[in-house]
Amino acid sequence: MKADQAEALRKEFPATAIGKLPRAGIHLDYVGHAAVTDRLLAVDPEWTWEPVAFADDGSPLIVTRGKDAELWVRLTVCGVTRYGVGTAPSGSFELAKQLISDAIRNAAMRFGVALDLWSKEELNAPPPPEPMTTTQSDRLSALLSSLDDEWTAEVKSWWHERKFPKLADLNREQAGQVIGYIEEHTPEPTA
Repeated sequence: MKADQAEALRKEFPATAIGKLPRAGIHLDYVGHAAVTDRLLAVDPEWTWEPVAFADDGSPLIVTRGKDAELWVRLTVCGVTRYGVGTAPSGSFELAKQLISDAIRNAAMRFGVALDLWSKEELNAPPPPEPMTTTQSDRLSALLSSLDDEWTAEVKSWWHERKFPKLADLNREQAGQVIGYIEEHTPEPTA
């Protein structure tokens, strides 16, 4: 599989393609079978799936465990094969269709399709900002202490418009912006 194909499989779905599934008093985000199939077709029009095992009559083997049924499949996308399992209550309407749909979505997740919806943490979260440097902290302290009341109020107003945290909690980028603003907009201190 090529990098661009893997990236296309992992692309986030638009909000309009994400549904809500009620489970144990909460609503889980999910992407339906049609949206997953569309994504697979867009990346590899020749993708395939097959059951891992067959029943005696040649149909996919559906195993019942207690009140649940399951179907294991192999999903092949761009020449790479991964396994997935579909589960549903054994008395479900159109059980085979539900199991196939769930198994394909589960196996597609192994390729990264809708992986962000399965994960409990943010997978593509940006790294945390770097903290303000000692040099920046010293420079800011010197600049702020040199301001008169009028410029102190001006800088505070600008600062609050940007919703910056208190001085000690500024990150490196924010500190750079504050230093730049003060140096550019306030008069040089007089001796």
